[in-house]
Amino acid sequence: MENAVAGEDRAAATVTCEFPGGRRVVANAVFELREGRIVRERDVAAGDQKA
Repeated sequence: MENAVAGEDRAAATVTCEFPGGRRVVANAVFELREGRIVRERDVAAGDQKA
């Protein structure tokens, strides 16, 4: 997780995952928070093509 920021009712971060076989996916996520819990998540993701 990179570039994380948090406020009273929202948080955001960039998440990078690498899967077995080397495929990578990068997602930018925005989280809506209520009472310290995530109640909604919105992502924009991009990844390598399947091998």
